[in-house]
Amino acid sequence: MNKYLVNIYIPLLEEKFDVMIASSKRVKDVIYYVSSIVSNLTDNEFKVKNYSLINRLTGNVYDSSLLIADTDISNGTELIII
Repeated sequence: MNKYLVNIYIPLLEEKFDVMIASSKRVKDVIYYVSSIVSNLTDNEFKVKNYSLINRLTGNVYDSSLLIADTDISNGTELIII
């Protein structure tokens, strides 16, 4: 299983997080995973909801049903959760 180290920016919190994500996971699972972690780190300031994952450089919005392996996400990719 490949994993990627990505940088995720959350505008709602004005915070960036470096996160390891597995290429075998679906985009929706990664969003849920990151949202849960950030929610715990911020004392539930960031609620787990239906967010979108967006490539920060290209503006590409990832379909939630895609596998990470089927996207252009790789090590160092900068993402946004909105």
